[in-house]
Amino acid sequence: GWALLTPLSELTEALHSVSQRKNPGRLPAQRFAELDAVAREFNHMADKIEEYEKLSIERILYEKSKTEAIIEGLGDGIILLNPERVVSHLNQTAATILGVDREDTLGSPFDDLSCNNPHYIRLLEVLQKLRKLPPDQQHTEVQLHFQDRDRFYVFKRVPLSQKDGHPLGVLIILQDVTQVHEHHRAHARLVSALSVELKEPLGDIASSAERLEATDGTPPATQHELVEKIRQDCERLKKMADDLMNLVRRETE
Repeated sequence: GWALLTPLSELTEALHSVSQRKNPGRLPAQRFAELDAVAREFNHMADKIEEYEKLSIERILYEKSKTEAIIEGLGDGIILLNPERVVSHLNQTAATILGVDREDTLGSPFDDLSCNNPHYIRLLEVLQKLRKLPPDQQHTEVQLHFQDRDRFYVFKRVPLSQKDGHPLGVLIILQDVTQVHEHHRAHARLVSALSVELKEPLGDIASSAERLEATDGTPPATQHELVEKIRQDCERLKKMADDLMNLVRRETE
């Protein structure tokens, strides 16, 4: 009876370890052929479970490292907070913008970092306002003086949750839109310059046309001169229109 009870008890404990996702160990060789066959099958199953868990862990670590590499490669700042608002991850771009030490920030409550950088304080103020808005409206644009120049960022607060609605945390994105602003300013300067350049030839054309219309007895030489002036002004307008079209074409390519 003891020879039967002992291996069965060991098998029960090993199976319990498997159910608890613990290392079940391995069963020793048994005296009876039937129990020895059970022990071998259990050991084979334990080897497969251990191999599967090892592959799963390696896969998880691979996916984690790949995701972190993608986040680091982004030009935007990325901050991930868990449901307790503790920093789970932030890339170097975000750490540089906020003026915080990346290693010291990980695992710390985001609302209570030991940092007096005005960018960090500004972000806390913005996030406090965004939390009161609907999820699809939790974004705003701010201007920061960063790297010796004024830059524009869109702060986005993205609540994360599981399918059942259980919260997973919050993703904060700091998107640099400085180039967009510079592009808009360049267009504004172009429109302003064109408006100034157009005023002169348009004014000359209008003046020449009025003179032709008002003086029926104008000598042919003078009329020819006015017509030539109108033609030259039209050529100038055509050249400006061509330059503008070429500029638009280069920007869209």
